[in-house]
Amino acid sequence: MSDDKNIPELLDLEIEPVAPGDPAPVSQSHRPGTGLSSPSRPARKPAPDPLIGTRLKGTYELVAKIGEGGMGNVYSAIQYPLERKVAVKVLKPTDNSPDGEFYFMREVRAINMLRHPNIITIVDYGKEDDGTLYLVMEHLPGLTLKDVIKKEFPLDPRRICGILIQLLSALEQAHNSEIVHCDLKPANIMIEKVAGQPDFVKVLDFGIAKVKGPAMEVGPYTQAGNIVGTFDYMSPEQIMRKEDLDGRADVWSVGVILYEMLTRKRIFHAKDAVSIIGRVMQSAIRPPSEIAPDVPIPKSLEHITMRAMERNLRKRYQTAKEMRDALQRALNDLESGHTGNVSGYGYGGDTGNASGSFSGSLAASGLVRGGTGNLRPATGPGPDSNSTSRTGLSSLYTRSGGFGTFGLEHSQRLATGIAAGTSVLDQTFSAEDLEGSLAGERRKVAVLAIQQRSRRKSGLDPEELARRSRQEKMLIQEIVRHFDGEIDSNLGGTYTVLFGARKARVGDNVRAVECAVALQQKFRSLDQGAEHIGMGLVYGEVYVSDRKGGNAYGEAIDRSIEIARGVREARIYADEDLIEATRQQVRFANLRPMGGEEVAEVLSVEAAAPGQKPRDLADIDVYVPRPAYFDELMRRANAARENVGGGIAILGDLGTGKSLLLDRYATALSEAKWQTFIVKDSELGGGQAALQPVRSWIRQIAQTYKDPAVLITKACEAIGLNKKHIESVVQVFLGQQHDALALSEVPWSDAQGFSNFAAALLYRLLRFAMKKGPVLLAIDDVAVDDRFTIDFLDNLLSGIQKQPILIAVTLRIESTALDHGLPGNFEILQIGGFTEDESRQFVAQVLGYTPPPEIVAQVHLRSSGNPMFLYELVRAVLQKSGGKLASEQELLDAGVPLNLQELLAARIDALPDQLRDVLAIASVVGESFREEFFLQIVPAQLDPQRSLSDLVALNFLSARYDSFDRIHVAFQPRALRRVVYERLPRSTRAQLHSRIIEFLEGTPDLAAVDPIEYPLMVAFHYRAVEGWEGAAFYLTRAGELLLELYDYAGAIDNFQEAVELLKDRVAPTHETLLTALARQLVAMRESGRLEDAQRVIDALPDLDLIDGPLRQDLLYERGLIAMDAGGLEDSKQSLETLLHEAVEAGDLKREIKALLAMAQLSEKENQLPHAANLLMKVSQKVDQVGDLDLQNPDDRKLFWTAYNQLGTLFIRQKDYQRAQQFLQTAYQQARAIEDFRGLVRVMSNFGALSLSVRDVKRARQYFENAAQFAQATGDLLNQSRILTNLGITAMEAGDLEKSKEYFRSARSLAEEIGWYEGLAELSLHIRRLRKALS
Repeated sequence: MSDDKNIPELLDLEIEPVAPGDPAPVSQSHRPGTGLSSPSRPARKPAPDPLIGTRLKGTYELVAKIGEGGMGNVYSAIQYPLERKVAVKVLKPTDNSPDGEFYFMREVRAINMLRHPNIITIVDYGKEDDGTLYLVMEHLPGLTLKDVIKKEFPLDPRRICGILIQLLSALEQAHNSEIVHCDLKPANIMIEKVAGQPDFVKVLDFGIAKVKGPAMEVGPYTQAGNIVGTFDYMSPEQIMRKEDLDGRADVWSVGVILYEMLTRKRIFHAKDAVSIIGRVMQSAIRPPSEIAPDVPIPKSLEHITMRAMERNLRKRYQTAKEMRDALQRALNDLESGHTGNVSGYGYGGDTGNASGSFSGSLAASGLVRGGTGNLRPATGPGPDSNSTSRTGLSSLYTRSGGFGTFGLEHSQRLATGIAAGTSVLDQTFSAEDLEGSLAGERRKVAVLAIQQRSRRKSGLDPEELARRSRQEKMLIQEIVRHFDGEIDSNLGGTYTVLFGARKARVGDNVRAVECAVALQQKFRSLDQGAEHIGMGLVYGEVYVSDRKGGNAYGEAIDRSIEIARGVREARIYADEDLIEATRQQVRFANLRPMGGEEVAEVLSVEAAAPGQKPRDLADIDVYVPRPAYFDELMRRANAARENVGGGIAILGDLGTGKSLLLDRYATALSEAKWQTFIVKDSELGGGQAALQPVRSWIRQIAQTYKDPAVLITKACEAIGLNKKHIESVVQVFLGQQHDALALSEVPWSDAQGFSNFAAALLYRLLRFAMKKGPVLLAIDDVAVDDRFTIDFLDNLLSGIQKQPILIAVTLRIESTALDHGLPGNFEILQIGGFTEDESRQFVAQVLGYTPPPEIVAQVHLRSSGNPMFLYELVRAVLQKSGGKLASEQELLDAGVPLNLQELLAARIDALPDQLRDVLAIASVVGESFREEFFLQIVPAQLDPQRSLSDLVALNFLSARYDSFDRIHVAFQPRALRRVVYERLPRSTRAQLHSRIIEFLEGTPDLAAVDPIEYPLMVAFHYRAVEGWEGAAFYLTRAGELLLELYDYAGAIDNFQEAVELLKDRVAPTHETLLTALARQLVAMRESGRLEDAQRVIDALPDLDLIDGPLRQDLLYERGLIAMDAGGLEDSKQSLETLLHEAVEAGDLKREIKALLAMAQLSEKENQLPHAANLLMKVSQKVDQVGDLDLQNPDDRKLFWTAYNQLGTLFIRQKDYQRAQQFLQTAYQQARAIEDFRGLVRVMSNFGALSLSVRDVKRARQYFENAAQFAQATGDLLNQSRILTNLGITAMEAGDLEKSKEYFRSARSLAEEIGWYEGLAELSLHIRRLRKALS
């Protein structure tokens, strides 16, 4: 034991662990030398404004503060010597930042570019010596429009027109100068009296305007990409950060202002930013007359308001001038005493056909998927292109179903704490936070809208009105439930009902009509009559939210509500798409125009015609029971119910019905009281989110609790998570934050750490789920190349073997594949093709009738019973024969291909030359690719945008958004890519691969490829042309990127692949080969894979044959690996050689690295004074190096290592005061540069220091914190070391069972990585423990 006199006062050493990503520098949160947080101070009263009385530029004396905005304060001032009253905006001191100054100067430039009587005039601007920015403007003595509305409501409609005509005149000039204001609101519009004119308008605050010009294109977003502006008045496209924002965004804002002037209501206002955004994006926009029934609102102004607030950009006023002209016509009519025809105000006319050709990316075509299933284009070439669907990008900005429950239930989780209605930089919001709230699965459904009009003017007692409303509500709920519809929302008397949203089935459209007819009969039988009710039916695409409480939204919902509002007496009107889909069974009246659309009244529903041909194959839900497979799945479920948990994988080729089988299986288990949690392909987000299937399981389990956030919070507390991390964890696992690795306040720093935490959290939540019954965790279409998910499943399977838990996955695998890539403890259920009887059932469901036996036999034979191939053959039958085949001869005459390859080849041959060429290039790019990259490499003469859209429309390719709203394109089916690629001449393939390589290497910064994907993509193309050295070079680069992310396994795999490519193809001393080997050694050493590293070293060529930095890198790695493995003599020889060569070459950094390693070696040899001398020399030499590259992990290590090693040395010498001093310095150095691996080492050594002075409690705390960091960074070596220390600490505290647990875990890790030295040391401690236990 040490002398008590040498024990320092460690109570002053309360170092709070830093979370990975914590950006706070030590100097701001800790006292120097102690690491203690500074004590909090009581809040002070705000001091008087120090600027009052000062003169800017010696000319403008600030008199009083008259306003405060998001960017700065506004003062009244006197301009000397003119003694003129002016207004001065001063940038807030806290806003003297790149963003603040950027917006301030942009306002100056924007206003200076404009000369208009209704836009405020600049007098002067400048910057003081202390950096204060100021803008001098004319003084406006009037009121803001906000004050006018508040004090003088209701406003005369003619006055409203006059004010807004001036506003739009100013905007017209701004838009013509390519300036979009982006922050219009009543508070930014001044109303003053000028030359006898009482309502003279001045537009203020161009601080976030989008200005066309150099460095001024950012628009209403911070340079970090966050949205700025006032959400109450912000257009949907501005919220969604559309790059091509134009003047129509301001038109929307004017529409909202007009709405407020007519009703005194801010239509989208709510208590927090998220709720406001949800209402802007999704809620129904009720006419002003319904909101303010007691205020006389001219129909002309109401129509102008509604058109200005059209979410569909094509239907909104296209220019400020167009809206100004409409208001001028309205004003003329009002002054003449009559309102005129509403069509004269530009509402209801066709402002553009949504179908037909388009330009731009696939996003504008309506062809991109957000979920499962290919979406049909509005138009497109080919036999399936006669749809009249109006889907397009605009549908993302349309919604009449209401934000509904989501806005109330979830807004607090995403709330920013922003006071609604304020501006500008104080109100920023990341658009990524909206993704989980607003996006959903895109479905084509039948929509029924039911409109109950207000009857407040009827003179009825309010209680009687409420009773009738409840009666109608119950009636709607009862009948909708009977017809298996889903009431999506009910806002303000508008019901939207969806048919086929959660699960599309044959007959959804007819059932929607039947439901409407039944409602009509009931409504008309009520005592109160049905004069106030209207119904609209639409068949179209909507986005169906997968969040609990979320609502659907889309253009189809808007259209149905628009139709319902135009009819009374419970009449039912349907749009053309629904009429077309149900024409065979529903009788309609003649078409007539309504709201710019052609609609017809529903007259009656007829009986279904036998053998009716389905409208489209994509609309059919086909399921063929396969009892043999289902029984095997149920057998495994019965075993799991008896606490024999495990996994089963459903494998099969493309289209064999794996997903349908899994769905039916999950349904059956749910009915048997199982808790089922299934991750669909649509939830995997393009494979971009870490452990997305596991996150989805956690979210689904949490959502079975009354408050999901509370359940996850309790689970985190049970794990022992620091409270400051819990909020971020909830965001990640409830889908509010996509990128789990992008947050700072989380208990992980890389993918491996996230995997470990997710496992702990999932186990906790599974305990909760199992209280209700056995649990099924399923993934539909698991990605075997997602290494973290596969490893996670492997570990999970090992831990549930005695639990009532079953894991089921589906995997597409070709019948010729030798390895499925799944963990070995999965049971395999191989799904084969259909039997002939099953093929008959399939074909009958698709065609709507059962063909003759010989036809079924032929189709079954040609498809080999594969459902996907069978589907393609039936498609060919429908296209070539009209769907009716009476004999085998007719099948032969139709020319249906004999097999899938022949069918695909025939489809390719039928394409125009241009599309065939584009498809050939796509086959060279790969099985899937990003649209943006593809458009970069295809020659312009092939019209790649249009060609790509046509190929998607013809089902040669599929397109979908990934989690970052980027479009990914893939071959459909995937087998098509091989057919196209193999038909290309070898020379053509090589030429195309070479051109792609040339583009990627020539313009790497311009290529639309993610940084981690870039080297892998170039390597792929080099391999295709047998460019082995190039492929190895880029694989090594990919490994280095993964190494920086602590993804050791991924890095080692890439390095190994590079080595294998060059093996036997280049000389052993080839530079690329040696680089890959050196970096592989780093990854193996840092992850503790010492046995593997030693095998690599043994296979190295003679280092005397190698020159330059590579030789020194290999010497260094050989020395460190030998040291860790216990070969001290070999280590000493390598490191002394390295030191000698570094000194001779004058390479100071390598000299320092060698000295540090030699000090570590001396410490292992118990030569402590020599080690201390070397380390003191290192601390001096580090100061001589100059600026270190803190992006380089090796340079970062130099920043703190010497102090850390000195601390450990003085612990061994029992000089605890000096040990504390050096460790404190090391801690501060590592924290300042956010080197979390360094913090692991330093905190572990603080634990050793505490243990040395017999402070067992504090030692355990330090070791536990260090263990969490080591686990988060994937550092297996340090995890084993720290677990050993925790075992020693527990033994000192007398907790022998806990010590035994720690030692067992430490030994398991040491054996896994081959850390022999650690095993030897651990055996000594285990011997002590056994003696204590006995």
